[in-house]
Order: sequence, then structure tokens, then C-alpha cells
Amino acid sequence: MGRRNRSKRNRWEDDGGDDDDDDGLEEVEMEWLNRQTSAKKRQRTKDNEKTDSTAKSETSTNENDSHPTPTTQQISTDDADHKNKTPTTTKVNSAEEDRIERLKLKKKRQKEKRKEKKDKRQRSKDNAIVSSATSEPSKNENDSSTSAEKKMPNDVAVQQTETSANTKKEHSSEADKIEKIKLKKQRQKERRKQKKAEAASAAEAIKQRRQQESEKKRKQQQELERKKKMKERQSQSAQQQQQQFGTLAKGVKYQDLVVGKGPTVQHRKKVRVAYTLRSKSHTIGKILDSSGNFGFRLGKGEVIKGWDIGLDGMRVGGVRRLVVPPAAGYGFNKDVGAGRGADLYFQIDLLHVAP
Repeated sequence: MGRRNRSKRNRWEDDGGDDDDDDGLEEVEMEWLNRQTSAKKRQRTKDNEKTDSTAKSETSTNENDSHPTPTTQQISTDDADHKNKTPTTTKVNSAEEDRIERLKLKKKRQKEKRKEKKDKRQRSKDNAIVSSATSEPSKNENDSSTSAEKKMPNDVAVQQTETSANTKKEHSSEADKIEKIKLKKQRQKERRKQKKAEAASAAEAIKQRRQQESEKKRKQQQELERKKKMKERQSQSAQQQQQQFGTLAKGVKYQDLVVGKGPTVQHRKKVRVAYTLRSKSHTIGKILDSSGNFGFRLGKGEVIKGWDIGLDGMRVGGVRRLVVPPAAGYGFNKDVGAGRGADLYFQIDLLHVAP
């Protein structure tokens, strides 16, 4: 049995081995090794049993012979026999075990080599399939490849389709990753541009706000200066007017804007005038009363005392301004619109004096 298996193994090694029959040959070899080891174990157990049986028989004979004391020569011969027997058996057993271990290691290495060869062939096939899938063949090549695929076995065609699908998926996933990275960079670039634009717009808005504030302050300053100049002019005109006004009885002040050329006003004569009454001055302030044709008798108390005093000596066609204090007007308690105790500013045009 061992020779037949050994011859089979040698023939298989000479042929270079077959990847498809690796498992079957390995089983045969392992079975042969197991049988060898089991046969050696049985032989060893038989030898041990024989030695035990011989030792028992010797002891039994010695007991039957009334336990005679062994001589030194017998002891030395027995020890020599035992020493001569045991080392040979142990040496044989260890040699067999070493040989079995070497065979196992050899088989393991051969198996690894076969596996490496198989992996290399598979990798070469995969590379060929990938290159054929990635290339763009012409119409004739496509026709030839389709015909060749039809002739191939089903399992090889399925494997090729699976590998091509996997390669396509890998290429598509790589393309998707590259596209995502490009989109991410583009979005980051757009965000940076947007931030720059926002910062520029914010700076422009701040600049415009500052310009508006400065313009507003400048206009306010100009308005204050204008008002100040107007007040100064008004005060100057008021001073000039006060210098030009004359003072009559009871503090009545007058100023002739136009000196008339007609007859002169006399006491107890009927006159007609046009007038306007203001609250603050002759030119500024609210108009409290006015008339275009008002007649009365001068000096009879038909009007306030300021008029009787202020119109005396005036000529027809003349225009006169009067500043009537409360003592010559409506008094300190009566309010005609300018406030209690306020001066009254009249501008009077003399239209007619009765003969």
C-alpha cells in the first residue's frame, strides 16, 4: 500500500501537479502518513507487551525457585541486554518521526507554492479582463469578443462579467469622488467670493453712512450759521428802527415810512385809514387785525389812545408805523392775541381827512 501511494505521489510530482486534484492527493498522502504512524504505534505497543510478558515470566520463575539471589553476572547481563534493546528502538522511532515531520513540511511548502501559482494565474486573468473592459475596441473586435464569449464556458463568462462590473463600479466611484471634491472646492471658492463681496459692501455702506453723517453735520452747521446771521440782521434792523422811531406821550413810538402831501389831520375831524396789527414786529409775527377802509373821529375816544396820540400831525397819503404800549392800548389785563401786557405794532395808511 505504501509503495503504491509513493509511486502515485512521485508520478504526480513529475507531472507538475494539477490544481484541481490538490485536495484529493493531499487526502491520500495524509491517509498514508496516518497509517504509517498507526502501524508504528501498534508495533511499539507489541514490543512493550512482549517485554512486559518476559519480565513477568522471569519474576514468576524466580519466585518458584524460592527466590534465589541473582548473581552480579546475571544483573550485568540483564542491564546490558536492556541497554542494548532500548536505544535502538528509540532511535528508530525518532528517525521515523523526523522523516514524517519532514514529509509534512515538504507537503505544506508544495501546497503553498501551488496556491501562489494559482493566485498568480488568477491575477493575470483579472488584469487581462480589466484591460479588455477599459479599452475601447472597434466593431470587429467587439464581434470577435462576443463570439469568443459565446464559446467560453458559462462560469468563466459570469466571472468576467462580475469582474467587469466591479471595475466599472470602482471607476464610477472614483469619478464620483473626484466630482464631489471639485464641487466642494467650487463651493468653497464661491463662499470666499461671497464673503469678500459682503465685506466690500459693508465697507461701502459704512463709508456712505459716514459721508451722510458728515453731510448732515455740515448742513446743520450751515443752518445754524444762517439763523445766526438772520438774527444778527434782525437785531441790527430793530436797532436801526428804534433809532429812527420817535417817542410821543404815554410811550407811543412812531416812524414815518412815507410822508404824505395832502391835508393834515386835525382833532375832531373824521378820517379814513387802512391798517394792519401784528404781535411781535411790523414785519414778523402773526397778523391780529387788519382793515382797508376804517373811519373814525380823531380825539373823541372812538379808538385807543395810542391812535389819537400817534396820528396827530399826519398828512393824507402818508404811511406811519406805531408801537403802542399797554398803557396807551388795551391795558395790561386784556389780551387781543399778542398776550397780556404786550406791545402792539400798527402800520397805518392815511386815506382821507374830512374838511
